[in-house]
Amino acid sequence: YISGPPTCVLRYFKVKGRAEAIRLMLELAGWEYQQDLFTSEEWKNGKKSEGIEKGLYTFGQVPQLTIKWADREVNLVQSQAIVRYLANYLNMYGESPEQRAQIDVVVDGAGDFRNKFSAIKYSDSFEAQKPEFFKTTVPLWLGYFENILKSQPEENFIVTQKLSMADIVLFDVIDLISSYDSEGNG
Repeated sequence: YISGPPTCVLRYFKVKGRAEAIRLMLELAGWEYQQDLFTSEEWKNGKKSEGIEKGLYTFGQVPQLTIKWADREVNLVQSQAIVRYLANYLNMYGESPEQRAQIDVVVDGAGDFRNKFSAIKYSDSFEAQKPEFFKTTVPLWLGYFENILKSQPEENFIVTQKLSMADIVLFDVIDLISSYDSEGNG
């Protein structure tokens, strides 16, 4: 960094959610950051409109990250856009267009896996659907990622021969889903 690392403010709900991969990237970077965390009720009762008025929540949603460099300030929304921004700074987004494309394949696949889980997690029949999800969907998707990992010469990282944003995002999704076992604990 020309003028040293930035300071950051991460805005999100008081849960891991879609901000967790961002937190992991900030920790890996060693960047100082504060969190402005709130409840769903606080979001509905003013946080959202306040952030929109300030120009922080481009699409009226979070996570949102403010990055203050010595000479500029960057305000970002969209969890994967934030993760990619951080990955570019941390040299965790591949060294070639082919590696970046493969990283994107894994990140997008992890997003699809998360979406499949979210579809049942936030449904009225979560408890009824959960056993089948853990019996069929989880092994299927973990198998997809295992095949990608096996295609790597050393099988240490999912795409490149060093830690990439794909590893972080995939870890985040697997950690989320595994926090709910088929018995409903989580």
